[in-house]
Parts: sequence; structure tokens; C-alpha cells
Amino acid sequence: MKVRRVFHALGLLATFSAVAALGQVSLSAARAVAQESIKQGDLAVISFAPIYLAEEKGFFAEQGMKVEYVRFVSGAKMAAPLATGQIEVATGSMGAGFFNALAQGSDVLVVADKGQTRKGYGFTQLVVRKDLIDSGRVKSIKDFKGLTLATNAPMNVTIFWVGRALQSAGLSLEDVNWKFISFPNQLTALKNKAVDAVGNAEPWGAQIEKTGVGVRFLSPADFDTSKDLQVATIMYNGAFARERRSAAQKYMNAYVKAVRYYNERGMKDAEVVDILHKWTKVPKDIIQSAVPFYLHPYGMPNLQSISAMQDYFFEVGAVKKKTPIEKFADVSFVKKAAGM
Repeated sequence: MKVRRVFHALGLLATFSAVAALGQVSLSAARAVAQESIKQGDLAVISFAPIYLAEEKGFFAEQGMKVEYVRFVSGAKMAAPLATGQIEVATGSMGAGFFNALAQGSDVLVVADKGQTRKGYGFTQLVVRKDLIDSGRVKSIKDFKGLTLATNAPMNVTIFWVGRALQSAGLSLEDVNWKFISFPNQLTALKNKAVDAVGNAEPWGAQIEKTGVGVRFLSPADFDTSKDLQVATIMYNGAFARERRSAAQKYMNAYVKAVRYYNERGMKDAEVVDILHKWTKVPKDIIQSAVPFYLHPYGMPNLQSISAMQDYFFEVGAVKKKTPIEKFADVSFVKKAAGM
């Protein structure tokens, strides 16, 4: 009888173990099924710091998010894939092309901050040829009359803040000559004196200055008209935000956590530099010498700045029809992630 009882007990134990094991397998399978997968547009630039931190520190994984990074050569190239849902999340600056696409029904939403300027955070800037600075030809924005300036695309965020700066000196966009040159090719254009100044964002300014060819001269933070400039934002595909709201919220929860992590440490923190170098291949000394970007502590985009940009492009005729900001900005994800 005792032997039978022992075998009976062992049998029950085996059964319980098998059930427990099946339960673990089922739980793992459920977790795998519950994992949300999205595609994120990637530019391999240092202003992607919070996104890379969210990946490297496991913040996306904590939310059950699997993020696939799709590399693009520019933010503008992300616009069409985002609007059509080929990617769910993208980043972008506010240019005339963006506002015109909205007016034509592009289904995208501005949902979070990805980089602003403030005093001490002028990471987007005008870099002037050093010989023009040394000779005294260029001392302030009013000296730009007749010069040739380059940025990477027409009617973009650089055109906006430079245009506003020129207005503050009694000048206009027509008082300078414009060329459109990609960031990687701007150094050569300065060396060849094909242009007098270039508008770009870090780390390009730091790289040019290191060569001795140019000097980081002005940024939006130097002008009251655009000092708190919303340079770049996180954008969602509209259908993704509406139909996969849980996934959209989980992404934002991880992103806002990463924003806080970044703000606690700063761009020059050794761990942050290591992560940025890993993802962007930008040399660590360049990252260390780059002007940092400002991130709102709760990831909130500056909607007033975005509205001002649309107004400006409308005034200069680059935008034909304005879109009310409530039609394309949704800060509910950020507010929930920040506990606001």
C-alpha cells in the first residue's frame, strides 16, 4: 500500500510538472503572439538618441515592442512610405512639402518632440566659411546680403529660421543666393568656395569646424523670432495610430522613458556617446564636440512653433492652403506616456 501511495504521489507530481511546463510554454507563446512589431524610419543621426536608447536599454522590449529599423537617406524620403503605411513611425522636420502634403490629405500625425532649439541647444545652425569670418566680411546676419547659402532641401526648416532671421535684419530670402546641397557634400562646397555658408544640423557642423574650413556661426537660438524652434518630430502613420492604438501607445511609453533617460545624462555622457557611435558610426570625439539638441522633458512637441512655420511658408507662397494643427497633431500618446 505504501509503495502504491508513493507511485501515486510521484504520478501526481509528474502530472503537475507537465501541466506547469505546458503552462509556461503557453505563456511564452502568448507573449510571442502579443508582441507588437512595427517599422521605424531611421537616418543614423545623433538626434535619434532617444530612439537608440529605447532600443539599447530595453525600453521597447519592456513594452512588448519589436522595432525594425528601415534606413533612409533623408527625412523627406520617409514621407511617402509613412503616409502609405509601409512604415508606422518616422521622423521629420516641418517644411513646405510636409504642409502641402497635409493639405492634399496625407494621413500622418505629429505625435512627439524629437529635437528643439533653446539657448545652448543650437544643434541646427549656419556654418560660415572661416575666411569670411577672419576677414570681417561676416559679423552678423545683416552681412549675409549677396552671399550664397546652401541647405539640403528647398523650403525646409533651415529656410524658415534663416528667413525669419533675415527679416529681423531688414532682409528677405531674395537677398541671398540659395543652393541645395546634401549635408555630406557641404564641406566640399565650402572648401571650393562654391558657397559662403551652409545650413545643417549636428554632427555636420562639428565635423566642418574640425577641418578649419568653417565656423558654427548662428543658430535659431540666437533670434527671438525662432529661438524655441521645433526642428524635428516623431510622426505616426494615421491608420497605425487609429487602428493599432495600443501598439502606438506602447511605442510612446518606451520613447518618453528614453527621453527622460537622455535628459538625465545628456549627449556627452559616455554611455550615450557609445550608443550613438554604435548606431551612427560618427566618431566619438565629433559627438562630444557637437552642440546638443533640446528634448522636452515629457516629449511634448512645440505646436506653436509648428504653426509659425506653416504661417511663414504660407506668407512666402510656398504653401497654398493651411491645415489646422488639430488635424495633424495628436499629443494624447505623449500625455498618457508622461502621466499628464
